[in-house]
Amino acid sequence: MDHETNNTKKSSSYWKSFYSFADKVKRFPGLVKRTIWKVGKDDPRKVVHSLKVGLALTLVSLLYLMEPLYKGIGKNAVVAVMTVVVVMEFTVGGTLCKGLNRGLGTLSAGLLAFLIEYLADAPGRIFRAVFIGAAVFVLGASATYVRFIPYIKKNYDYGVMIFLLTFNLMIVSSYRVDNILSL
Repeated sequence: MDHETNNTKKSSSYWKSFYSFADKVKRFPGLVKRTIWKVGKDDPRKVVHSLKVGLALTLVSLLYLMEPLYKGIGKNAVVAVMTVVVVMEFTVGGTLCKGLNRGLGTLSAGLLAFLIEYLADAPGRIFRAVFIGAAVFVLGASATYVRFIPYIKKNYDYGVMIFLLTFNLMIVSSYRVDNILSL
């Protein structure tokens, strides 16, 4: 008898949790709608910012989608799309700061990758692989550690992250590519 009562309680508990879940699923679209409306109503500038990002993405996508523009710019147009997505901030100052951080991070990483590739190129393929691996480790660990410094975290975290990403992409790709400048 205890066994049947216990199974009945489990079955009842199962159905209660199922109906509770089904009720939450039913209410979810309304909750999303209210949340979206509330965010836009609280600060209409967020709606305007969203429309600006959408417009910027559309214009930058045309570089890739329209044949004459694509022939002039080429595959690099995809980088412009990624830049708009990543750099656009709610404020002009935030966008400028992020853009400068991205530019400096990319430029310094590219120069450093070029230098390391130049130094690693002379002795031979095995040394080159070891040298590139050591450089990736040292710079990866150093850049990651620098990101923990409060001043860097506050002002330059994005730039350091872009530096790390660009450096690793370029230096690792350079192992299989003859001319790093083409990269």
